[in-house]
Amino acid sequence: MFKDFYIRHSISCFWADGGMEGHLLGTDQQGRDVLSRLIWGGRVSLRVGFIVVLLAASVGVFLGLLAGYTGGKTEIIIMQLVDIQFAFPGMLVALVFVMVLGPGEFNLILALAFNGWMVFARMARGLVIAFRDGPLVEAAKAIGVQPLKVMFRHILPNICAPLMTLFVLEVARIILAEATMSFLGYGIQPPASSWGLMIGEGRKYFPMAWWLVVFPGIAIATSVWALNIFSNWLSTVMDPLQKGQSGN
Repeated sequence: MFKDFYIRHSISCFWADGGMEGHLLGTDQQGRDVLSRLIWGGRVSLRVGFIVVLLAASVGVFLGLLAGYTGGKTEIIIMQLVDIQFAFPGMLVALVFVMVLGPGEFNLILALAFNGWMVFARMARGLVIAFRDGPLVEAAKAIGVQPLKVMFRHILPNICAPLMTLFVLEVARIILAEATMSFLGYGIQPPASSWGLMIGEGRKYFPMAWWLVVFPGIAIATSVWALNIFSNWLSTVMDPLQKGQSGN
């Protein structure tokens, strides 16, 4: 009974009767400022998103370059691995991964990165196949440039534009995935905070404190929307054809 009384009096918003001033978005069940938790939780959500995609892109792009440039058995093995992993539900694989290793930010990053490299590998491989028989690559081969140098100095810079657009889109997807995992209790753990964890902690108090769920949800939706808008702008700017059409 004392616990319920404490929780009811800890949760407040300044626009309600008897609410505490100085808390722009109200307080949660432990009397903590929701705006401060949104800011700190946003740092965690964005950090997880960027680190996961950076790791996944590094592995996926390298394997995609290797598969597309070398071809043969190497390409078959790599793309078969991609197809096999695509056959499993991504969120289920991440949940099993975290359940085995234990929840937490580090294990969550590993799980989501392990589950996200395939899309970079597939796109990089397709772009390399379209580019590897071009005159620039043929000239590099003719003068004896090593294969790794051809891949990273001559091919990779020319396929960066679509990969960067994919990078931004994947950050948005990973933010949603992290929020889902944290909401289920297998992601970020207290006393740390993330937007998904805030929703998970506040859902039981939703009838009397809707702001505990609504404001983190708005933060997630706004971030994903902004990243999608940025990816559209980036693809237009980095693609000469689209840039010329938009200028007309």
